[in-house]
Amino acid sequence: MIQAPLLTAAVDAFRIPDLRRKLFFTLAMLVAFRFIAHIPVPGADVNALQHVFETNQLAGFFDLFSGGAHCCFFTLILRWHAPAKRYRSTLGYWGNYGSRLIDLDGDGKPEFSAFDERFVYEFTAYVFSSAPIRIWSYREGKLVDVTRTFPALIQKSAATNLGYYLKARGDPNTDVRSYVAAYVADQYLLGDPAEGKRVLDLALERGDLGRGTSRLGLPAGKAYVAALMRDLRRWGYIRSS
Repeated sequence: MIQAPLLTAAVDAFRIPDLRRKLFFTLAMLVAFRFIAHIPVPGADVNALQHVFETNQLAGFFDLFSGGAHCCFFTLILRWHAPAKRYRSTLGYWGNYGSRLIDLDGDGKPEFSAFDERFVYEFTAYVFSSAPIRIWSYREGKLVDVTRTFPALIQKSAATNLGYYLKARGDPNTDVRSYVAAYVADQYLLGDPAEGKRVLDLALERGDLGRGTSRLGLPAGKAYVAALMRDLRRWGYIRSS
C-alpha cells in the first residue's frame, strides 16, 4: 500500500511543469525501449545469433570499481543460458589490484589473471602489502582457480615478491612481512615448500618479521610464522597429504 506522504509527493511532482515534462519523457523512453527491444535488427540473422548464444559461454563483461582510494575491482560476467532463455551472472571479485583478461595458454579461452586479495591487509598495512598471483578460468558459469597450471607465471610472481623483500629488508621504515608471505605462498603453489621455509627462516632469524609477538597490531616474529602457516592451510596453499 502506498503511504500518503509518498502519494502526495508524486502528485505534487506532476504539478511542476518542468518536472512533469521530464517524468513524461522518461516514461515514454521506457515504453519505447520495451517496444523496440522486440523488433529484430534489419539484416540480422536471428538463427546465427541463437547459435552463438547456445555455443559460447560468455555473452559479455561489465567491469566495475567501487570503494575509496584503491578498492575494489569487480567483473560482472554474463552467460546466455539457452534452456532458460535468459542471462545468468557471475561476479568476479578482484579486490585492490584488479585483473587482466588474457588467453594465457593459447586455447582461445581467456583467463582472468589477478592476485590473491586475501593477503592484502592480512600481515601488514596496505602500503606494504603484496599478494601471490591467482588465475581464474570461467567454466560453465563458475570461476575456477587454475593458478597451479601456470608454473612459469607463478615463478615470475615469486621472483617479484622475493625482489621486494630483498630490496626492502634493510629499510627500518618498510614492513616486509607481506612480501615474505606472498613468496612463501608462491613456493607452495610451485610444490617447493622447502624454498619457502628457507626464506621464512632467514627472515625470522634476521628479525625482518618483527621483534616480539606484534607489530602494527598484527602478528610478528614466531607468532607471524604461525599465523602465516594457518592461513596457507585455510586458503588451500598447503594441501592435506
